[in-house]
Amino acid sequence: MSSSSIIVSVSPSELQKINLVVCGSDGSVKSSVSDLILDQRSEFSADSRSVCVRREAEVCGRLITLVELPALYSFQLSTEEEVMRESLRCVSLCDPGVHAFLLVLAEGRLTDEDKGELEKIQHIFSSRFTHHTITIIPTETQQEGAELDEDTRTFNKTCRGGCYIFGSVPDVSGLIDRVQQLLMEKNGDLYTPQMFLDGQLETQLRRYNSKVAEMTTTIQNLEMKIQTFSEGRRRDALRIVLLGRKGSGKSATGNTILGKENTFEHSSSCMCQKETAEVNGRQITVIDTPGLFDTRVGNVEIQKEITKCIFMAAPGPHVFLLVLKVGQRFSEEEKGAVEIIQNILGEESVTYTMLLFTGGDLPKDMIFQYFGDPGSDIRNLITKCGNRLHFFNNKQIRDRTQVTALLEKIDSMLAVNGGSCYTNEMFQQVEKEHQERILKEKEEEIKREKEELRVRFEAEIERMKTTLQEEIKYERKRREEEFKEREHQLEEKHRLRGEEYENRRKEDEKRINDRERAIFSQLERQQAEFERQRHEDQKRREQEDEKRREREEREEEKRRERETREEEKRRERENREEEKRRNREEREKREWEERREKEREEYKGKLEELKRNLEEKERKRRDLKQRIKLLEEKHMKELEELKHHLEIRIQKEVKTKEKLIEEHQEELERVRKSMERQQAEFERQRHEDKTIREQEDEKRREREEREEEKRREREEQEEEKRIEREEQERREWEERREKEREEYKGKLEELNRNVKEEERKRSDLEEKMKLSEEKHMKELEELEHLQKELESRIQQEVKTKEKLIEEHQEEIERVRKSMEEKDLQLKKTMEELEKRAGNDDCRYY
Repeated sequence: MSSSSIIVSVSPSELQKINLVVCGSDGSVKSSVSDLILDQRSEFSADSRSVCVRREAEVCGRLITLVELPALYSFQLSTEEEVMRESLRCVSLCDPGVHAFLLVLAEGRLTDEDKGELEKIQHIFSSRFTHHTITIIPTETQQEGAELDEDTRTFNKTCRGGCYIFGSVPDVSGLIDRVQQLLMEKNGDLYTPQMFLDGQLETQLRRYNSKVAEMTTTIQNLEMKIQTFSEGRRRDALRIVLLGRKGSGKSATGNTILGKENTFEHSSSCMCQKETAEVNGRQITVIDTPGLFDTRVGNVEIQKEITKCIFMAAPGPHVFLLVLKVGQRFSEEEKGAVEIIQNILGEESVTYTMLLFTGGDLPKDMIFQYFGDPGSDIRNLITKCGNRLHFFNNKQIRDRTQVTALLEKIDSMLAVNGGSCYTNEMFQQVEKEHQERILKEKEEEIKREKEELRVRFEAEIERMKTTLQEEIKYERKRREEEFKEREHQLEEKHRLRGEEYENRRKEDEKRINDRERAIFSQLERQQAEFERQRHEDQKRREQEDEKRREREEREEEKRRERETREEEKRRERENREEEKRRNREEREKREWEERREKEREEYKGKLEELKRNLEEKERKRRDLKQRIKLLEEKHMKELEELKHHLEIRIQKEVKTKEKLIEEHQEELERVRKSMERQQAEFERQRHEDKTIREQEDEKRREREEREEEKRREREEQEEEKRIEREEQERREWEERREKEREEYKGKLEELNRNVKEEERKRSDLEEKMKLSEEKHMKELEELEHLQKELESRIQQEVKTKEKLIEEHQEEIERVRKSMEEKDLQLKKTMEELEKRAGNDDCRYY
């Protein structure tokens, strides 16, 4: 059988709630009735009918919780323990209690299985079951056509909710109204788990009383047999029990009464001895008992032997002879001898007690001196025994007149007592009162022990609660101080980091400004050098032109001298060459001017591009500063949220622990009020439910931790992606810089080295920022680790408190078991006494 119930939540809503339990022998019919009431089909097959099935749905504007109780009389619930467990679970599933039981019965004649199921339900749920029951009769016809069996009609009369016919078109709203009417008649009383446990307790009490009645009948039958046996004996039989301290002459008195020497040995007075003889035509039975106040034998053993003598003198002794020795010191113990006999044999035993003084051969004045004046201790003892006394001279055993006088006094006492003897009923009544007194004392002692345990446990709980609160308070204070210290450190670090960043920013701006001035200065120098070079080139060309003209003039003069005839032709040629040269010079000049203008435009473009790059760098620097600021704000916000979350968690844990302590106190109080097995079963079930809730809470915490871990991983991945993106941008920017550096390789080499140095410093700054972020993340991880340690310590403290509570519960259970063992031991003792009494009677017969 499954150890847990099947719970199906169909439609939870905040409506008026009604808890119904459907019971009966036919599982399919119960499921059909449940489906009709909830207007839905069950998703469980017949395999699930050995456990309770709980379903919920909204019906007629009310939230109906319907629990199907498995057939208790069927073979699927084989043991009584399983039946009780499932019945208790059925009632427990209806929180806070059952509004009505819907008992499903067949329309025709009830089968043996139906009757067995009905008797089983009434036996388990007690007589209060009918006060909360409505009988449901499913039928294929309309309500007017339903025919009921005589047994069904008889049972319906006992049900307070009456009978409701479920026809082919069932009126569910009418059934709900019938339930409401039943609740109004009962003033809203519900059938609660406590009623179930009370019913089980009543059942156990009935069983116990039945067993007690059987034992009482057995004892009465045994007494009747003993009485019948006693009546068959001679009417003039006399049973005498000798009592007294060691050395008082009990054994000698028994020998004198029976007229035999050495019948009772003095050395055998440590246990009861029974002897019978015929004296003056009468059968006399004398029972010698151990000496009272004998130091060799404990009082408990002496009491057992005296108790044993009652059974040896069955059906009971006629007289108790308290033997005292004249001339012997009347001790303090002998003064209370009558009280001792009353404690052992009851107050009625005094009417069957007679004092017998040995030493009758002593002088009379010595005897009078022994008795003392009126009001002395010995005379008070004689008064308590009704002034019944006799003197014996055990030295004259053949003097039978003293024995005859003793028998006559005993007969006179018997006549006063109506001829009755001290019976076993009197002794059993005394034993019963004695046992009740012992049980009452033990109950009071157990009650005191329980009260001491409760006070001690409450004090321990209060002490642990105070200690836990102090530890939580101290831990909270320490955590607050740590938070404040860390906040101060973080603020100081952020302030120093801001100052350092501001100083570096100023240094970077100064460096950039100096670099711009150096670049403009270098550009001006390069422009001046370019102008100087151009001027020198022009001057050199003019000088070359001058030299060339001089050379040409000399050549021209020579040519004029040599070639006079060709002078005109040569002049024409020179003129053409001059024209070509001039054209070439003009063309070269224009090309140079164009090249110069183009270089100037390229220089301006590169200067503007350099300015744009510098502006882009400044923008990225501002963006980086903004991101750092946002990141710091984000970390501070996360730190505040973590602090707030930790405080809330600590408060929740404190409230949870206080609630847990209160629940354990209530649990202990319930255990103290009822130690029956069903209550223990209910507590165990509640403990299992609590364990399941704790496991669910543990799973929920693990799930939250896993989600938190995933969130941290996502943040780390995003942070890595951001870093990679920045690194990619930085690499792209470096590639662009590399291209620019290639373009400006000759003219801006020093500028590139400065930019490279700046980039290195920027990388150092980013590395430092990254290290700072990693350090901050480590601090957050340390905070989380400290939080987990605090939670672990709190859980360990809770487990310690739960273990202490379990130990107290085990101690209470041991006390209860000790009581039960003592009760069993007492019953065994009574049975042994009865068996011994029976054996002695048989041996005597």
